[in-house]
Amino acid sequence: MRWAVAILFLAQALGIAGCTEPARKPRAAYLLIDAARLRSTPAQEVLNYFLSAIQPGESLGIACLGMGNFSDRDTIVSVSLDVRPSLAMQQKRFLKKKFDEFTPSPRSVGHLDIAGALLYAVAHLGETHAEERYVLILANLGKEQIPEPVKEFPLQMEGCRVISITVENGEPAVRQQATALKRLDAWEEWVETGGGEWQVVNDLALLATIFPGS
Repeated sequence: MRWAVAILFLAQALGIAGCTEPARKPRAAYLLIDAARLRSTPAQEVLNYFLSAIQPGESLGIACLGMGNFSDRDTIVSVSLDVRPSLAMQQKRFLKKKFDEFTPSPRSVGHLDIAGALLYAVAHLGETHAEERYVLILANLGKEQIPEPVKEFPLQMEGCRVISITVENGEPAVRQQATALKRLDAWEEWVETGGGEWQVVNDLALLATIFPGS
């Protein structure tokens, strides 16, 4: 009888211990990178971080923000990793290879279509059915070449977290003009009006707190 009670107690203890570390739910992230920064140090660091942090069963997409309206040809690669670690690692190598080989479209007129790219990224993330969805933008949203969002046409971004990465040549963009900050505020308002979350990151080390690895 005492052995039965001991076994029951041990089983309950193991059950409680197992509940303290619930399995992480699959995540999905989409990186939008300005063509002018595609080969920059920050872009490489962001991609390398996500390749190390993303786990089997999760999804990662990358697109290039060229001049003019955003389209499918601006997509670099999109991968849903297999749940098997060995196959997921092969997919990561494929993703890195596609990124390294990608050549931006030689469009030289127009503007960066951030709104169109966001619409595409949000729709793609929705298809993954991940509960945690991230859109990361590596572009200077304070530049005049990027039109401010049209507030009358908000995106539907419920469940999405949009992160604007503001670094220049590998260093945080500490100083910004008042006009640039105003434009960033406009993007923040647009994203939050659409039901999304907004965050500005000026230190790449903070990515570990936003999208932690294993």
